[in-house]
Amino acid sequence: MQPESHKFLYSKTLIEEFLKSTPHKANKLYLNNQKKSNLTHIIKLAKNQKIPIISTNFKKFSKILENYKNVPAILEISEFSYTNVETIENRNTSLNIILLVYKVKDPRNLGAIMRTAKAFDIKGILITTQDSSPINSTVINTSRNNLLPTARINNTFKTIQEFKSKGYKILCLDNKGSKLINQINKIPDKTILILGGEKGIDNKIKELTETIKIPTKNVESLNTSVALAISLFYFSSLQ
Repeated sequence: MQPESHKFLYSKTLIEEFLKSTPHKANKLYLNNQKKSNLTHIIKLAKNQKIPIISTNFKKFSKILENYKNVPAILEISEFSYTNVETIENRNTSLNIILLVYKVKDPRNLGAIMRTAKAFDIKGILITTQDSSPINSTVINTSRNNLLPTARINNTFKTIQEFKSKGYKILCLDNKGSKLINQINKIPDKTILILGGEKGIDNKIKELTETIKIPTKNVESLNTSVALAISLFYFSSLQ
């Protein structure tokens, strides 16, 4: 596992897309001279953006690069820049929902959530500072760099109370929710949707919200990103 200060993209397609869309966040392009691959276009993009290119044996160069010894190239990128809650609130988007991701520890789950949320053009994402994955390499690669403005919150309970005082509707996805999702017939301009992590959501948090569930058969619960996709698709249909 590489230190958090290092963030790498390792998919050729994703590296190419990143160099086209956000080259200012690319720091170095490493080429694995032990792997034969057609990287002509990627190299050209990097040169045009004056991004340093290093051709080396990943296994011998450093312990960090050794983790990627089986890929032809990796792109080192800058740290993800978090934003603040107010900036997210003020964004103009297709779906007026802010997603609060509660204690999702697996970065692959968070990456899948990010990609789903980006697809429905919601306002942004809030993640807890404790017991949550940061926006790291795994999140970025899993989401295919489909990231949304993200803020970190220290106290979920207090944050929800503050949103409620501003007139926000607080919905919480829960497989034991008190209401079926299709019983929601309107999404207010100010809406928070809470999505729980691997261990679910604390009851004291749920008590501040309107809990909703997706009707399912044969299974008790759905993967978080799947549940989110179904929910956002339904909410989009109400607009």
